[in-house]
This record gives sequence, structure tokens and C-alpha cells, in this order.
Amino acid sequence: AEFTTAATIFQTNARELQEEASIRPDQIGYSMLRQVIQSATGSVMLILYTELNIDSEELLRRFQLENDKHELSELMFIDEENLVQELRLMGGYRETIADSIESGELKFQ
Repeated sequence: AEFTTAATIFQTNARELQEEASIRPDQIGYSMLRQVIQSATGSVMLILYTELNIDSEELLRRFQLENDKHELSELMFIDEENLVQELRLMGGYRETIADSIESGELKFQ
């Protein structure tokens, strides 16, 4: 996607959340751009922190009810203290995110 304004970043994030996990825009409390990462190949990743105004039980319930409307096959809830380890286990670009968290460059609070 091409981003021409800050608003398009957040609009795209909202659209992706709806497509991938059936999260409606009115269920998003707020989103914050936390980091921009450029890979060795020149790809750019935007890391956003998004807080929902529904709890995890409601999110899971809606996800299961609308399982034919989204792209993900499952949701994964990871405790903050296990996040870096889980990102490393998933591999790929997620290891770059884990590096940023460990170095202190990326903070979610």
C-alpha cells in the first residue's frame, strides 16, 4: 500500500484488522505508530500498537462467529513477558521486531 498521509496509515491498519480478524473500526480504541523498520531488501514495515475497546473474550467470540469473513485461521494471545521468545520462534520478519524490543528501540508502553 502507498501511504500519502498519516491518516492513510491508520485507515489501512483498520482495514487490515477488519479483513484479517473481523475487527470493526468502532472496536478500535486507538492506534499508534511505534516504529518504522527497513529490511535489508528495502521493504518497509510499520509497527503499530493498536488497543481495542473490546476484551479478549469478546474478540475471540466474534472471531469464531465470523470465521468465514476473515483471512486468519486462528488468533494467538501472547503475554508480554513471552513476546520476544514467541516472536523468535515464529521467525522471519518477527525476529527483527524481537530485536527492536530487546534493544529498547520498540516499546509498547
